[in-house]
Amino acid sequence: MQYSTIKHPDSVLDILISQILHTSSDHKSSKSTIYKILYDLKQNLDPKNPITNDIPFYWYFHGPISDPINDHITKMEHRGIIERELLQNGWPLIQLKHEISMNNYPGLDEAYSKLSNILKGFDFSKTAEYREKIYRKYAPFSFMNTFKHDYLKRLESLNYKIEQRIKFGESVNECELQKEFGILEKYLFNSENELSVNPIFEDFQEFYSSFVTGTFRIIEMNLDESDLIKFSLRKQILEFQNETTWNTFALGVRIPDEGHDSFYNDNVPVWTEKFDDSLIRYETVVDDYYSDSVDHINLNRLKSRIINDQNKSIFASTLSGYLGYGE
Repeated sequence: MQYSTIKHPDSVLDILISQILHTSSDHKSSKSTIYKILYDLKQNLDPKNPITNDIPFYWYFHGPISDPINDHITKMEHRGIIERELLQNGWPLIQLKHEISMNNYPGLDEAYSKLSNILKGFDFSKTAEYREKIYRKYAPFSFMNTFKHDYLKRLESLNYKIEQRIKFGESVNECELQKEFGILEKYLFNSENELSVNPIFEDFQEFYSSFVTGTFRIIEMNLDESDLIKFSLRKQILEFQNETTWNTFALGVRIPDEGHDSFYNDNVPVWTEKFDDSLIRYETVVDDYYSDSVDHINLNRLKSRIINDQNKSIFASTLSGYLGYGE
């Protein structure tokens, strides 16, 4: 594909974003990946490099995000430098349409060189691995990795083994299942303790303790389950609880100084109000989860809904709306 060159970029972001897209084999990338690459770049720049001021970030649902970069991507689209392509799942990809020439911006030599190092050998087909790398290396709170990458991955592995046993009668070493469960216990207890590092999470930690107790109850029941429908319903309840737990935490992670650059300091009061509102709603959801009736009332209530992907999506949307995650 041939590109004409825009000789006078409006901003250093024109150059950096163009360089990222040009590296991709099809000149396409998601905004989320662009955010993470530029966040990675910022962490590697000299703090005195003026370009660090052009890429302010805060942590949110899916990692570091930047309002000015998001706004600039929209401007690039309006100027015809890039265009959006919607995937079948509705997620947009950004595609480069015009090359951007270099310019003599202060600090650009260092930024261009270090961005080139990040992109050397970068595989845009393995962005999930890169996302985890960014979390492991830079996440402001250890809870984020213990919950999102340790606990959730181990839970997925355990659920798969239980499901295979129920579906196909495969023999699964009970000692192996108990070992997996023991590792899950460790991750959940560790994550609970890790929340105490900042007072902003004090109330969340209290509700999270109830979440942990309810989670142990569901997993223990599924370890002994032989009915696939009951297993699947409990698994889906747990998946929704995991998602809402993470989303509630993510509304708060941007509030402490560790979670945002100083550029966003004026946003903290509004962020705090939204987090407080979400905690009130989350408390109600977790209380239901914690209660002894969770495996009776909730399963019966959800049984008629969670029967196909469409109904599951409706339930997820309803729950997200109730918790206030649709911003």
